[in-house]
Amino acid sequence: MTIQNKDILIRLYNQFDPNASAEPSQYVNLSDVRGGDQFIHEVCQSLNLNSGGRVRALFTGHIGCGKSSELHHLAHEMKHQKRKLSTKRYYPIVVDISDYVNPNDSSLVEILLSTLLEVTHQLEANEGIKANHPSLMKMLNELLTEIGGIAKAGKISGTLGSFKAEFPMRSLDSSARQKTQTKLNGRVNLLLNEINEVLDDLSLKVRAIKVKQGEEPYSDLVLILDNLEKIVKIEGMVDEDTSQRALFITGANLLKSIEAHTIYTVPLRLVRAYGEELAQTYGERAFVLPNVKTEERQSHKSWQPGKDKLKEVFQQRLGTFEQKQAIETEALDLILTYCGGHIRQFMMMIREASLQMDDAPITLKAAEKAIGRLVPAFTTGIKEGEWDRLAELELSDGGEWNADDKSKGRLLQQQYVLEYVNGAENDTFLEKTDPWYAVHPIVRELTKFKQAKKRRSAVARVQE
Repeated sequence: MTIQNKDILIRLYNQFDPNASAEPSQYVNLSDVRGGDQFIHEVCQSLNLNSGGRVRALFTGHIGCGKSSELHHLAHEMKHQKRKLSTKRYYPIVVDISDYVNPNDSSLVEILLSTLLEVTHQLEANEGIKANHPSLMKMLNELLTEIGGIAKAGKISGTLGSFKAEFPMRSLDSSARQKTQTKLNGRVNLLLNEINEVLDDLSLKVRAIKVKQGEEPYSDLVLILDNLEKIVKIEGMVDEDTSQRALFITGANLLKSIEAHTIYTVPLRLVRAYGEELAQTYGERAFVLPNVKTEERQSHKSWQPGKDKLKEVFQQRLGTFEQKQAIETEALDLILTYCGGHIRQFMMMIREASLQMDDAPITLKAAEKAIGRLVPAFTTGIKEGEWDRLAELELSDGGEWNADDKSKGRLLQQQYVLEYVNGAENDTFLEKTDPWYAVHPIVRELTKFKQAKKRRSAVARVQE
């Protein structure tokens, strides 16, 4: 292996991390092949036009479709390139909720407290803004003392920013976590008032940040709550469905009680099942980030604009190396076909293929092995009765997929069914915005799916 080829493999492995959000240098605008809507523009325009109250935006899409990358790019644009988007400049803070709470055992009040702790930590670390709020610090110290088991309980002094490391809710055992939740719930109204007082104070301090000559000062804080949609169990709820309703719908008043412009990530399944209720609750419809369209609706004919855009993503991460140095054309085309336009799966396949190689470029055989590694997740994850549902979708025009149906909602959530927006070229402007659904390309090649499709086709012929 040459030194250059080794460098290519190293770059492929590290630049195609499926769990990392795109850095500013890696970002590619995919809106044209996702339906044309631009989330970043809409959010900034809402902030720009807002003359009172708080902007509250809901953001959704398949897990792994690129939501975090869009949110981090939004934050970058707000903070560093505001002239391209808005006449106002905002100070964004991305809060990764998964850093704080256990997704399988969480509570609304934990989310509120976690948000504040991350805001105070980032402002202190990045801007030297310290949040000194004696009454809230006293409350938190008392809480730590009552919970027990934490070495510095009752002894933390200084600023709220220092509390981040002392509330490890995610790592507590179930007994300690339940005790903490009970204590927090008993003080929810008092805690909420204290949180909003701190946010008001921090907002004033953000507006006073000294900026470089010629730059606009910050107008306000914007909180971006990422990975909120990954919470599957809320305290007191029996399952994922009831937990998500409790968090985003019945618990909306508490979520909306944060006195700051806020963006929330919500589950795609919830949006498709209760979209109108969410819109009425938050005053805005959720922005859905669909997958990149890589094939035509129903016919599955390759759609080159989408594939070309993903090639641009590939090249952006490859840097100064040429595509042909890194991967054979047939290998890249195969990955583009079987990822279904799902960004994380695209990244996973490229990275997995790089592991199959001792030398660049990635070969067709390596790409086949990488794609094959995903097959067990599909064959074991799809329940017996669900193959017929998938076959039914395949034999339809893909226009309907009722996520209110528990089984169909699960298939959508697990990405066995993928959502797209770009319609056919002859669609009207209204039809072009309507979502459509397709069985994942890998699933379509599995024996159980082909058998189910054959059965459904036979039934349809008899009924004709």
